Amino acid sequence: MFQWKRVSLAHTKVYDWETGAKFLSEFNCRHLDMRGIKHADKNRTWHQLMTAFGHMTCLRSVNFGQVPAGILRAASEKLDHLQTLIAEEITDKDGGTDMWKSTTKFDIGKLSRLTELQRLHLRGAGGLTLPSFSFSNGLNELASLKKLTVLSLTTLRDIPNAEFEFLEKLVGLQVLELGDCIHNTIFKCICQLKNLKTLRLDRGQTSTPFYRESSLLLTLSLVSLPLLTTLELMFFPIDESLADALKKMVQLRGLIVWPSSLLLQESEINGLALSTLKALTFLRSVEWNIVCNPVKPQVCVKLQNSQAAKDHAYASAMFSQDQLACKLQECLPKTHVTIKFVSSPGNVENPNFYKMGGTSLDCNTTQNVRLI
Repeated sequence: MFQWKRVSLAHTKVYDWETGAKFLSEFNCRHLDMRGIKHADKNRTWHQLMTAFGHMTCLRSVNFGQVPAGILRAASEKLDHLQTLIAEEITDKDGGTDMWKSTTKFDIGKLSRLTELQRLHLRGAGGLTLPSFSFSNGLNELASLKKLTVLSLTTLRDIPNAEFEFLEKLVGLQVLELGDCIHNTIFKCICQLKNLKTLRLDRGQTSTPFYRESSLLLTLSLVSLPLLTTLELMFFPIDESLADALKKMVQLRGLIVWPSSLLLQESEINGLALSTLKALTFLRSVEWNIVCNPVKPQVCVKLQNSQAAKDHAYASAMFSQDQLACKLQECLPKTHVTIKFVSSPGNVENPNFYKMGGTSLDCNTTQNVRLI
C-alpha cells in the first residue's frame, strides 16, 4: 500500500477537512505538520477539524503550530494513538500582539487520555494556566502517561505547588522542560528522574523569603542526576551553592544560562556567572545570556583581581560581547562559547523576542557574529 508517512500543510489551505482527513487516512499518513497552514476562515477550519479527527486514527504524530486550546481537547478525545503531540503557540486570540500578552487557560490534564504519548510539547503564546474549575485533577493527571520520554511545558503561569507532584511518577523521562519553577515540589520530584539527559528550567524563585530553600533544593536535585548532559537555566539566580553544584557535574556537556538579576546587582551576578563558567572546563558548549542596554552594548562585571583579593575587595570592569567571549574562551579552550546580549527580559517565549546579536567563539573556528 502506498504511504505518505509525513505530510506538511505549510502554505496550504484546506477547504474541506472531512475529505482531507479521509485522504490522509487512505494514504496512511503517520506524521502531520500543520505549522504555517493558511486559513480561508479560521473558525470554519477549526470547527471542521474537530469533527475530522475521527477519520485520522492513522496519525501517530501531530505538530499543530498555532492552535486554540479547544482543538487540543478535541484531539485528546479522538486521536488516542498519538505518540507525539506538539503545540508551541497555544492561544485563543486571533493573532496580533495581544497573542503574546494573553495567558491561555487550558486543562492540560485532559491530555492524559493519550496513554501512548512518548513526546509532549506544549507552549502558550502568552503563557498557559489551568482553569479555575475543572473535572480533571489538573497536571497530576499526566502521571498516567507512563511512556513519556520527552515533556516540555515551558510557559506555565501561576500553577499551584501541588500540581507538580506528577513529575516523580514519570521515571522514564529523558528530556524535561518546565516553566514557572518557583515551587520546591518541582526540585524534590526531579531528584527521582534518574534517566534525565536534558533539563530546562525557566523562571526560578526570586522572592527573598523562599529563595534560599529553593536554591538548596535545586542544587541537590542537579547533582543527583547522573545521566544529565544538557542543562538550561533561564531566569534563575546564580549563587555560590549553584556555582558549586555546577562544578561537580562533570558529566555535563552543554550549558545555557540566563541569570536573573532580581536579587543582586547585575555586576555581581555577571561576576559570579563569569567565575563559575570559567571553571567548567569539561563543557563542550556554553551559552550565556546577559541583559544590557541596546544603546550602549556593554555590561559591567565585578571582578576579583589579585591585589583586591588580599583585602576581599572587588573591582568592576566594562565588557563588550567580543571581550567577554574572549575572556571566557581563554579559560575554556575546548568549549564552544556563545555570549548573547539581549535588550530586555520581556517575553522570552516570543520567537521575535531577541533584539540583539550574539558573539560566538569556538576553539577550532574564527570569530563569527550571529544575528538572531
